[in-house]
Amino acid sequence: MDMWEPFTLAVKEICPKATIVYDFYHIVANYNKVITTVRRQEYHKAWKGVN
Repeated sequence: MDMWEPFTLAVKEICPKATIVYDFYHIVANYNKVITTVRRQEYHKAWKGVN
């Protein structure tokens, strides 16, 4: 399922014994956001060191 929190909360409320499985697309998309954030931070730190 989608990783949108209201979906997760609804499933936990309505089907508390269900196993929640997130789809691969959304997992990869979230990892890419984290990787992009870290890459930008490291780029800015390195750029400040050059000046």
